[in-house]
Amino acid sequence: MARVKFLCDADRCIECNACVTACKNEHEVPWGINRRRVVTINDGKPGERSVSMACMHCTDPPCAAVCPVNCIFPTEDGIVLHNKDQCIGCGYCFYACPFGAPQYPQVGNFGSRGKMDKCTYCAGGGGPEAPGSAAEGVGTSCAGSDQRDVARPQGSNCDAGAFELVVIPPVVDPPLVDPPQQPPPPRAAATPKPRKSVVLTATGGRVLVKLPGTKRFVPLTEVTELPVGTVVNATGGRIVVTAAADDKGATQTAVFYGGIFKIGQTGPPNRLTTILTLVGEKPRCPKAKPKRARSARKAKARRLWGDGKGRFQTKGQYSSATVRGTKWLVEDNCKGTLTKVAKGSVTVRDFAKRKNVIVKAGNSYLARARP
Repeated sequence: MARVKFLCDADRCIECNACVTACKNEHEVPWGINRRRVVTINDGKPGERSVSMACMHCTDPPCAAVCPVNCIFPTEDGIVLHNKDQCIGCGYCFYACPFGAPQYPQVGNFGSRGKMDKCTYCAGGGGPEAPGSAAEGVGTSCAGSDQRDVARPQGSNCDAGAFELVVIPPVVDPPLVDPPQQPPPPRAAATPKPRKSVVLTATGGRVLVKLPGTKRFVPLTEVTELPVGTVVNATGGRIVVTAAADDKGATQTAVFYGGIFKIGQTGPPNRLTTILTLVGEKPRCPKAKPKRARSARKAKARRLWGDGKGRFQTKGQYSSATVRGTKWLVEDNCKGTLTKVAKGSVTVRDFAKRKNVIVKAGNSYLARARP
């Protein structure tokens, strides 16, 4: 017996969500439920694709396997249906489905959210629609073209746009063979420890480090676990900082360069923030006489570039910048602490004004020195 499946042509889908709206209108789907949704992959990047997804009507549906009352069942055509009269609303199918197809019809405490709802392939069962409904194209015209001016029908099927209703021949599953045992991957030699250490990796140029209690900088030549309080000189190179994100083993990573900073870490055990404080001589504005203003030396500044995601905070003299997934610069100069964002956004804490400012890509914020 052949099995039917929905196929969505990702090259033709334009993310119009018309399929989502049509499904809700045709089947009077309750508010808050989408039996179908459009998922976009690589949004805004090369290779972006949109795919319309709903219940995949699996050959071996995991939702049916976990249902304690057997209210989910596949038909001979391969359509997975749901008997609401038999459903007890336990939600096991919701947790078992990798596509999130079964849903509760309403929000509330357990036992008050109603019985599960899912896509029925317009075949009836589990909803108000019935076999032979207009959603199956029964009695409707299939002339003209779709929204991309593609002639309809396509072959023997009525092409409604990105969707093609096709019949897939049965597939004979190959015999199950246990995969060969693979040796476990080698464990990383360096692992950051919450509030105690970070892992530093020099990725380019020359990077120097100074451990707490020492007076000399030494070159960083390999992946190294170093204690919190280490001072890093990345003015001539780039360094990857891997730090603990919580006390359960999660980590966060970012790249820093163009400055000298001291590493610290703070926050609750489940939400650790790694702080990089600018160090070195504090900048001062030169006091040049008017006649010699042109020949006066340029004021010195200390700065640090960062690029990455996670809870990282770069701290200057008059403000700090907390990362929200971005590429940013923090610079101490004679006027104050400048935060410039090249990508994403950061939250700047102005120490003098005692307020937070969100700075987005292409903008900057100067926390001025206290008068």
